[in-house]
Amino acid sequence: MLITDKQIFSSELVRLESRLQTLRDQREDLLSIYDNDFERCKMVPCDRALFDLASRLRIEHRIKTPDALHLAAALIAECDQFWTNDNHLAKAAGDKLEVWDWNRIKQAAKKMEQQ
Repeated sequence: MLITDKQIFSSELVRLESRLQTLRDQREDLLSIYDNDFERCKMVPCDRALFDLASRLRIEHRIKTPDALHLAAALIAECDQFWTNDNHLAKAAGDKLEVWDWNRIKQAAKKMEQQ
């Protein structure tokens, strides 16, 4: 699997966003799975340093506040990769991190299955 040997970083903002549709759909089964997955993540603290960097990224790249917070969290955690399917956010991250979109993730997963 693509992330088996990697330390995964996240933030409470990502956790919040991932839970929304599941809560709307009242899918407690999925909510439990998501919560378990987030227990395995190293959570980046949402502190002043994160918000200061996010504000700079927001202005520099003209991205929305949640996107700036996601990117700032990845940068503060010194991540090697940044997974997103948002083209504007990918462009903002591209000069700072290796960006993986869902097409690249699918291709890599398919390649691993063939090995």
